[in-house]
Amino acid sequence: MSDLPPSNQAREFDIDLTTRGFSDLAQFVPESWIKPGEPNLIIVVCYSVFLSDTASFTTPQLIEFANVRAAIFTSSLRFMSAKIEFDPSVQSGNSLQARIEGQKTKPKSVHLFLLSPLKESEKASLRSKGRQDINDIASLLAVCNGRNSAYEKIFEVILDLNKAQSTSSSSAVVNPLSFAKPDFSMKGVELVSTLETRIDGLDDKERVRFSLHWFLDAVYEIDHVDSLLKFWIALEAIAMRDSNVRPLVEALAKGYQISNDEAKTKFKIGRIQNLRSEIVHTGKLPVFSHALLDYLQAIYVDLLFTKTGLSCSKQAEKVLSHLDLDKTLKSI
Repeated sequence: MSDLPPSNQAREFDIDLTTRGFSDLAQFVPESWIKPGEPNLIIVVCYSVFLSDTASFTTPQLIEFANVRAAIFTSSLRFMSAKIEFDPSVQSGNSLQARIEGQKTKPKSVHLFLLSPLKESEKASLRSKGRQDINDIASLLAVCNGRNSAYEKIFEVILDLNKAQSTSSSSAVVNPLSFAKPDFSMKGVELVSTLETRIDGLDDKERVRFSLHWFLDAVYEIDHVDSLLKFWIALEAIAMRDSNVRPLVEALAKGYQISNDEAKTKFKIGRIQNLRSEIVHTGKLPVFSHALLDYLQAIYVDLLFTKTGLSCSKQAEKVLSHLDLDKTLKSI
């Protein structure tokens, strides 16, 4: 651990990304990261730190890791939040109105800044090496010192050292128009009530409720890989007792009134399990469209309906009408 060079210690550290954002953060970039004649992008992620003595960090403390520099110090924050929100009150045909959250402030307290080089080609990637390196250090801090060492992510910015600019980025957002219109009619509400009652009558109702928890987490998850893993946990919980996918395939066969072999070929559950295993056991981070997640969501819906004795709505078949599942899985 080291202090910031003396020339930079004179002023009180208040990070203001609304007026002097680039200079406030660029001073923490190691000179060794700057490559003449190349794009020089740095990703900076700020976290709040809890239960630390603010007086102990009036001078920035720097910690050097393999690909990440950490700066910890007491400061107030003024920054631009790039979070995008859709306004549900303004809808016209196929158009929506969105707004950016805008300027935000945080009172003086201890903050952790993690910096890492970022490739130009990976600026928009949630799985970029720079972001992953920062996530690894935040995870290791939590392992060694608990969550309060990086309690909550406050913002992320990208510094362009060549242009002396800073750019705020938001987490990915999902367009509401890509989903079906909700049904709050009497029929739609009665279906929810029927499912609730039937689940309560199941011998393994707690297991089904556990699967619903993971299903909801998967639906709201922005990262595609994380969403796939959560959907798979939901599918295991509702239809499998161990790693054998046969009960899940048999349940789909029952719902669609087809043979087990037909269900195995049609829904390719075994290949999706193989993809899940590659992710978990080899660290593979595949790139795929949201359509595959729509498919897993539909599989879950079909299984839930079948398990509770309702007529299978055949949601997965509807997704397959516009998804080439075999081609998608081969391309991953």
